[in-house]
Amino acid sequence: MIAFPRVIVTGGRDLTDAGLVAFGLDGIRRLVGDFLLVHGGARGADTLANRWAVARGLPRPEIHKVDGSDWSRYRGYAGHRRNQAMVDAGALLLVSFPGGNGTRDCTTRALAAAIPVVKVELRFGAPAARLVVSP
Repeated sequence: MIAFPRVIVTGGRDLTDAGLVAFGLDGIRRLVGDFLLVHGGARGADTLANRWAVARGLPRPEIHKVDGSDWSRYRGYAGHRRNQAMVDAGALLLVSFPGGNGTRDCTTRALAAAIPVVKVELRFGAPAARLVVSP
């Protein structure tokens, strides 16, 4: 079995721009080759990234979904615990798409764990990416 590098994706639940997600992930794939996509299983960025990986025949994505019992038990901390679990498992890098507090939390945790972050966003109406290697 081939061990693919892990790449975590984080981003907002309201993200609908599949082109922006493809721009970011296609760029990462050109740099590192095939990889294992890791995400939290939420709508928005996670779902778009999952569709991107499946459409390109990449390994089946690793999904760290927070289920109802986690939300009941940990309430507002469930997402933070999920983010930390993804980071603790290690990754070559994290790709951060536009989002809110959960995206910021996951990005901050990755940087604290010395996982480089590639931020993908719209700049002046066009997709852009930049590498962040420290907080």
